[in-house]
Amino acid sequence: MQYFGTDGIRSLINQFPLNPQGCEFITLGLLQYLKVHKLKSSYRVCIARDTRLSGLAIQEIFKNTLENSKIKVEVDLLGVLPTPALALITQKKSYDVGIMITASHNPASDNGIKFFSNTGYKLNDEAQTIIENIINQECSKKHLTDDKFIENTFETSIELNKHAQFYQQYITSIYQPFSKLTNKLRVILDTAHGSNYAIAESLFKQLGFTVSTLFNQPDGLNINQNCGATHAQALGQAVKQEQADIGIAFDGDGDRVIFCDETGMVVNGDKIIGTIGLLLAKKAQKQPKNGSNVKQTVVTTKMCNTGLKQQFKAHNIAVELTDIGDKYVMERLKEINGTFGGENSGHLIFLDKGFTGDGILGALEMISLWQEFHPEQTFSALVNQIQLYPQHLENIQLISKPPLEELSNLQQVLTEIRTEWGEQGSDLIRYSGTENLIRILLEHQDENQIHSKLELIKAALIKDGVVG
Repeated sequence: MQYFGTDGIRSLINQFPLNPQGCEFITLGLLQYLKVHKLKSSYRVCIARDTRLSGLAIQEIFKNTLENSKIKVEVDLLGVLPTPALALITQKKSYDVGIMITASHNPASDNGIKFFSNTGYKLNDEAQTIIENIINQECSKKHLTDDKFIENTFETSIELNKHAQFYQQYITSIYQPFSKLTNKLRVILDTAHGSNYAIAESLFKQLGFTVSTLFNQPDGLNINQNCGATHAQALGQAVKQEQADIGIAFDGDGDRVIFCDETGMVVNGDKIIGTIGLLLAKKAQKQPKNGSNVKQTVVTTKMCNTGLKQQFKAHNIAVELTDIGDKYVMERLKEINGTFGGENSGHLIFLDKGFTGDGILGALEMISLWQEFHPEQTFSALVNQIQLYPQHLENIQLISKPPLEELSNLQQVLTEIRTEWGEQGSDLIRYSGTENLIRILLEHQDENQIHSKLELIKAALIKDGVVG
C-alpha cells in the first residue's frame, strides 16, 4: 500500500496526504468505495476524532466533501471518542462507514485516518486499494498544492456526549456483574491526554473502582507527550507511590492498553497476552461445550516471544501467528472463529465483545479474569508466571526504504545469524507501517548474543545505505 500502513493512513500534518487537498482526495476515494460496494441512493457516515487540534479541520474537510458530492451522504460528527467506540457505533447504529481521525500513539504533529465498514471492522485491503487508486488519479489530474489547515481553538469537556454514553453503557453492561469482584481495587489511569481522557475515569468509577487519573487534560497538542501506552514509566512511579493495585495506560485513540504492576514495573505485552490466554483456557475448562473441552487458540503476531509460545504449548493452547498489525490479528480471528488475540504493543482483541483493539475493554477483561481466578495474588505475581526469552527491539530512523530482500549486506548477516542460532533465538526485521523507521527485533536465551548480533545488523544496514 502507498498511503495505508498497518493501521490506516498516517503522516505529518500539512504534508500530503494529510494536508487539506490530500484529505479531499481521500474523501473522494471513500465515495468511490461507497459507489462500488453499496448500491444505494443515500449513505450515512459518522466521524469521530481524538484530541489533536488538527482533527477539527480534517473532519470539516471530510464532512464538506461528502455532503457536497453527487451522491446523498448524511454525515454525523460524534466528537472526541476512542476508536473502539467509533467502531461499535458504526455497527450498532447502522452507519455505512465510520471515520476515525487519529494518529494513535504518534505525537500531535501527526494525524491519520482509520476507516470502519458497517460491520464495525476496519476496511479490508481491497477497499483500501480503491481509495488509493482514486487518490493517485486525483494527483495526476490536479496540481498539488502546499495548502495548510486553518488553526482552530481546542475546547475540552468532562461531560460525556450521547455517543460516549452509548459506549460506556455497552461496556458496563458486560462488566457490571464483576463489580463485586473488583470494587476493592485501587487503579491509576493514564489516558495520554487522548480520547479516553473523560470516559475512562467515569466508566471505572461507575464499576466501583477507586480511581486516580494522570495525563487527562488535553490541550490539542499534548497527546501522547511523555505519557500513555508508549511512555508508561511515570504511571509506574505513581502506582508505586500511591500503593495502587494496578496502573493502566492507554494510547491516544484508546485502542491500546499497557499495564504497570503494584511495584511500578511496566508489564511486557507478551506477558499480558500470555496471562489472559491461560486464564481464558482455564475458564473454557470450567464451561465445556457439548460435554467436551474446546482447545483454546490465541492469535498474535510474528513478534510473539518464543518463551510465550512454549508456555502456550505446555498448556495445550494453540498459537496462530500473523503479520504485524491488529487488523491481521482480527482477520485471522474471524477466519478461525476465535475469540482472543492481540499484539504485544497493547492491542487486545476480544471478538465476542468488540470489533477492534479496545484499551478499556482489554483492561477490564484482564482485571475480571484476575479477580475471578486468582484474587489472592498481586498483579505482579499473576503476570510473572509467564517466562519470556530476553528480547530487544530497536527502532532506527531511515534514509531510504528499499525492499529488505534487496539489501545484500543485511541478508548475508541474517543468514549467518540464523544458521548460528538455530532454535535458540529468532529475529524479525521490518519497516514500520506507520513511521519512517526500521524495526529490529532480536530474541535469544543469552542476552549477550542479542547485543553482539544487533551491532552486526546495524553495520550491515549502514553498508546498504538505508541508515546513517
